Amino acid sequence: MQFLVHGMANFKIKNNPLLGNTLKLTGGSVINYVIPIVSTPILARLFTPADYGDWGIFSSIVTIFTVFICGGYEFAIVESQDNKEKSHISQLCLLICLVVNFLLLSIILISDSVGVNVFGFDSSWL
Repeated sequence: MQFLVHGMANFKIKNNPLLGNTLKLTGGSVINYVIPIVSTPILARLFTPADYGDWGIFSSIVTIFTVFICGGYEFAIVESQDNKEKSHISQLCLLICLVVNFLLLSIILISDSVGVNVFGFDSSWL
């Protein structure tokens, strides 16, 4: 009897769409946090402290703008039930990301060409 109850609990957990979607979002967030933790010691040895500081400023700015660039559509992709709708949301998210990134790059390059340092770091590597 105990095996039957345990087996039913596993079946309910595996077939629960809320739990599955939550695990997908959580897994993506965990990977998002693990990559910088793993890459930071490597980058610290490869670059000078000044270059590493510029990278830190750039990384912070990108992290802040990512919230606005994606617009929360990454959550809508997981919530959607229809594959066609998921495809359209993914394309919309990609289009928004490309447009916003192009605008930010334009702002950085134009401001650098007129001598205004918008974000406080050397953008000559762009």
